[in-house]
Amino acid sequence: ELESEKHADFDNKRIFLNGEWIQVNRLEATNKKKRFRINRIDVEQDFPAVYEHLKRDEPVLQKRTDKGVHWTNMRSCAYEAEFSMPKMIYPNMTKYMPFVYDEKEHFYCNDKAYIMTGKDLQYLTCFFNSKLFKYCFADNFPELQGGTRELRKVFFEKIPVKRVGEAEAGVFARLVEYLVFLKQQKLENQYDQFMPSFFEQISEALIFELYFAEEFANSGLSVMRHLYDLPALSAESPLLHIRKIYVKYHQDTHPVRQAVYYMRAVTPVQLVQSALL
Repeated sequence: ELESEKHADFDNKRIFLNGEWIQVNRLEATNKKKRFRINRIDVEQDFPAVYEHLKRDEPVLQKRTDKGVHWTNMRSCAYEAEFSMPKMIYPNMTKYMPFVYDEKEHFYCNDKAYIMTGKDLQYLTCFFNSKLFKYCFADNFPELQGGTRELRKVFFEKIPVKRVGEAEAGVFARLVEYLVFLKQQKLENQYDQFMPSFFEQISEALIFELYFAEEFANSGLSVMRHLYDLPALSAESPLLHIRKIYVKYHQDTHPVRQAVYYMRAVTPVQLVQSALL
């Protein structure tokens, strides 16, 4: 009887991600999403046979330190609300160190992935996905079998990250918005398929410029100051909108396009890129 009881109302469910589904600015979970009910179960009402079974041990169960709202429940997750906040998601063990920003899907994850909440998450997503981060800090994370790295909080806390102003953070936010959108699409048009790569190159250029501003200036290159007017993605025809943005910044004569191309001649950029080939 206990095994046969089922609950009909499972509307309040959440999508749980496995760490292996996380890619750079993308979640490969389209056909693998699993929904689980995480809200509190009313055992007495929903599972009366189970409740009657537990009642025999109620005095002992009442004394538990790990009980939830009701003595029949386990303790609630203390940080459950954070899954519904804007957050960055990354796997706990990985060879490629991918990070993805989640603002709308409100994904949950098991113990194979971590989340980070707080300020300037889109900037941090760009920084952690950058070649500069991997070059400088990959060795801060313990190497496990097969060349994978363990991305635990204790190791992140020791990594210095440059702060950015509100305007700069806004530019990174727009880029991440474009990238998350594009990587959710099936881009069948060959022309469209170049867009994610180009916006990722802009993100890389911004990180390099942030950390090597003098070298960029000496080379006559600039990126950030040309991007302060990046628009938020239009809710109506977003793909058409992002195409127009791409065309504007991808012109051969545009300073952003030139910086993306010629930054490879900047000494520290050359060093990082060659080391990661």
